[in-house]
Amino acid sequence: MNFLVIGSEGNLGRNLVKTIVNNGDKVVGIDKVKNSSINTSNYKIIEQDFLNSSISKEEFETFGKIDFAIHLAAIVGVKNSLNDPFTVLNTNILLLTKTLEYLKNYNLTKNIIYASSSGVYGGTALDETTRPKYLYGDLKFIKNPYAATKIIGEIILEAFKNSYNFEPICLRFFDMYHETMNYHENVPVFYKFCHDAFYDKDLHIKGNGENKISFLYMEDAANVIYSVAKENFKNDSTLITGTLDVCSENNIISLNSLVDIIEKRLGRKVKVYHDELNEAERKILNKTMAGNSEAIKTVTSYRIHTTPEEGVDKVISYLENKN
Repeated sequence: MNFLVIGSEGNLGRNLVKTIVNNGDKVVGIDKVKNSSINTSNYKIIEQDFLNSSISKEEFETFGKIDFAIHLAAIVGVKNSLNDPFTVLNTNILLLTKTLEYLKNYNLTKNIIYASSSGVYGGTALDETTRPKYLYGDLKFIKNPYAATKIIGEIILEAFKNSYNFEPICLRFFDMYHETMNYHENVPVFYKFCHDAFYDKDLHIKGNGENKISFLYMEDAANVIYSVAKENFKNDSTLITGTLDVCSENNIISLNSLVDIIEKRLGRKVKVYHDELNEAERKILNKTMAGNSEAIKTVTSYRIHTTPEEGVDKVISYLENKN
């Protein structure tokens, strides 16, 4: 199969490209800068700012007809969207729209997987009683522009499905992490806690730390994307469309439990401070934030298998080897 990956050099993109080429398939990737060391004849990187430039049909079809497009490109992080909402909105919405326009106008493919986010559920808890009720989440609880861009992205894809017969699959990813991430203010809490504890920094938890989160190792996420595309491709069309949560019931743990796992791996205690919640945070952070882990099992045989214990070991082992 031939894949087009927009955002192929980001954290998730690099893992996805490795997964695809390691399985013998081919990738044309688009990204501003090449960050990875992936050197194979099955990966062609178009290194440019796609939002502000053009790409020829021939470049897209370097390996022949595209079977699946996968749109990962986005500026992620709540703080980024609060500090510079214009840039985040511009990139996350207009770049997706431009991608869809090129797919349509060049007749490249109508099969597309879109990396959405659990942020679309807003401040609502995703537990057994509430999660079936939300298609686009409870909009009045949307907390930041980043989450809004993901909702808009899903709606744009629905419009292209209805207007141009696109076959979109929206995958809503929960809290992803990987040991090779760069440390910054928007780094996911799983990686941040491992990193800060390793370097003997204080950990700050909002509230009592008993709220549960669904964590997802990025290589598992990449394998889910690949397997969903591979197993649902047939005769130039997908067998399913719609929106799916990407998470696992086995990886839903509290922040207190995450700290316990980190302490066990390090063989020492870490300093933890519990910060008070404001009224808005109390409505959100006292409940489980995890999606429907069963639906994804109906469209792929791949099973998310990296446990929090294994994930902590991967991150801390990587930091140990760096030092």
